Amino acid sequence: MNFLRSCWGPSSRRHDHSVTDALGRQDGLLWYKDLGRLANGDFSMSVVQANSLLEDQSQIESGSLSLHGLAPYGTFVGIYDGHGGPETSRYINDHLFHHLKRFASEQQSISADVIRKAFKATEEGFLSLVTKQWPMKPQIAAVGSCCLVGIICSGTLYVANLGDSRVVLGRLVKATGEVLAVQLSEEHNAGIESVRQELHALHPDDSEIVVLKHNVWRVKGIIQVSRSIGDVYLKKTEFNREPLQAKFLLREPFQRPILSSEPSISVLPLQLQDQFLIFASDGLWEHLSNQEAVDIVQNNPCSGIARRLVKAALQEAAKKREMRYSDLKKIDRGVRRHFHDDITVIVVFLDSSLTSWVSSHKGPTVSIRGGINRSASSLASYASAKLAELLDPMATLPSKGITVPASLLLLTAAAALLLFLLLSSLSPAPSSSSVASFSCPTTSAASSIAAATGPPDPISPTLDDIAWLKSQLVLNSIQEPPSSPAAWHSLRKGINPRTREQQLEDLRRFKGISHYKGDDAENHTALPCPEELLVEEHHSNYGEPWAGGRDVFEFLATAARLSPADHVLEIGCGTLRVGIHFIRYLDPARFHCLERDELSLMAALRYEIPSQGLLHKRPLILRGEDMEFDRFGSDVLYDLIYASAVFLHMPDALVWVGLERLSARLKLEKGRIFVSHNIKFCSRLGVDVCTNRLTNLGLEYVGKRTHDSLLFNHYEIWFEFRKLKA
Repeated sequence: MNFLRSCWGPSSRRHDHSVTDALGRQDGLLWYKDLGRLANGDFSMSVVQANSLLEDQSQIESGSLSLHGLAPYGTFVGIYDGHGGPETSRYINDHLFHHLKRFASEQQSISADVIRKAFKATEEGFLSLVTKQWPMKPQIAAVGSCCLVGIICSGTLYVANLGDSRVVLGRLVKATGEVLAVQLSEEHNAGIESVRQELHALHPDDSEIVVLKHNVWRVKGIIQVSRSIGDVYLKKTEFNREPLQAKFLLREPFQRPILSSEPSISVLPLQLQDQFLIFASDGLWEHLSNQEAVDIVQNNPCSGIARRLVKAALQEAAKKREMRYSDLKKIDRGVRRHFHDDITVIVVFLDSSLTSWVSSHKGPTVSIRGGINRSASSLASYASAKLAELLDPMATLPSKGITVPASLLLLTAAAALLLFLLLSSLSPAPSSSSVASFSCPTTSAASSIAAATGPPDPISPTLDDIAWLKSQLVLNSIQEPPSSPAAWHSLRKGINPRTREQQLEDLRRFKGISHYKGDDAENHTALPCPEELLVEEHHSNYGEPWAGGRDVFEFLATAARLSPADHVLEIGCGTLRVGIHFIRYLDPARFHCLERDELSLMAALRYEIPSQGLLHKRPLILRGEDMEFDRFGSDVLYDLIYASAVFLHMPDALVWVGLERLSARLKLEKGRIFVSHNIKFCSRLGVDVCTNRLTNLGLEYVGKRTHDSLLFNHYEIWFEFRKLKA
């Protein structure tokens, strides 16, 4: 079958000259390029983000594979699956193809040796970068990336791989008409027996070169892949030391590199029955088998096939977590990583009439990177470049000694401007970059309020916020914290460290450096606060840092699509570790809480609210332990009700009484109830009984969700419920 005709026939002709799709499209966390032309056939490309920062990087380059725009010609496909951060995969994306062109220019051909040299130059370049950045950014030594490359040139496919990304060939069996999956890449993951044997052979004196940890085989108990670009801390012993994080440090120095950057390279002459290639990071292969992926490509239209594969993987990921695909799509980056990895898919359809061309055949020039948002200015640059190429046949040749008429330049500029204006009118409006999405009020009153007060403060920090803070740490040369108390104290300059016990004793004895005595003490202190609260002992009442309260707030407020005018009820707000953030965010009197513990209420009312300057917010916090909510007002309907670890300590019968009463107070459709840690009050009854009981209360279980902490290594599990439609 000639796939060029199949993919670009009349039924998909609308894709032929789609300028707005030239650089791909963005849909939330999904980026895709549904169909494009290459020197050797056609391609479809898609990326979905799960990590807070996209660690997958990818590219397609088609045309000249040399530095000077000359032969050899062909197609280059690269997928770079980063780990520990995006720095290495981005570096590969920026440098590997350039190195390949440099060595191909020297040898005037593509070969396994050219590819090996390009990988080596990329590894050495990143090592040089790590060496330069180590003093101010030591964690870059623990960042690495898998690297999968495919090159089609002169009817031959070259595959080079480091790590566990994969390329699978769809090959037609003429006798049966089936298309079978053939894996072409060799993987380097410690979960594979042959890889473990290789590691033991390379390190015969190290009995712990591979360790089974949490039922997963890992090199030195740390990392799953045995070959990569980067991961310098396991290749150069001088980078395996403080101030690198303790989890990356080995007990003893190593004599030889533990990980390798030597790629596995295979060379395959393409045949008439070779139909298509599926390149993908391991995020796809975690959920789809080779044959399942091939069947999807074979049985569906070419256009959008990479996006279809990504969707199939996400549907499987949702199924494994017993949730709906539609609900999975609502989960934001970062939290999404608990459900699936970043996924990159590139499908290349092979046209036998093109793949068999000699390397002197150029074909269309393509250069595209997956998952990159393009600004209007870059679209304009793209339009100008394309028009220049159309209007000036010499534009793709070396520019030395060529004179371009002024009239042609003016015509090019004018045409570029017109096309840019067309692009601007056709391109979809940019979506908001904030983490949370809010519906705009439609009434004139609401509009006037919004105009007067402005939009609500953002709920979660943006990527720009995080990048800014990191830049400030670098600016002030603040490195990773020391590991011992003595080292901590050595960093102090003129500070007298005091424990909470010492602070408490000082307050009791001296009342502070300057203080009123006798009756004046009462006259000058409007809200006298117990010393125990002033030293914030109540911040240690929880099994995790106080800062985790902000994480819970960000997750719940985003998940419930909360706006400042909404009503929130917390069951068991304690000392307001979470609630203080809701009080600050919501309009006055919109935060309600039922709390049983007197000391917690004292800390909340006598210290947290006044010390945070939130007395004007007038939260309604009531003492009670009987799940009775009448005192909050009979007409209040809540947009969000949550209980953090509270139901764990209640009898099941009381929990069900509470749910019955809460159901009547939950807003229809939008309203949500979130319960943390577990729902044993439900699971102990069995699925069917629990579901029926919830239904009788007018509630429906939505699913289990997780969220990460911003400041420490922790995630929390939440169970979501909503009100059934009447």
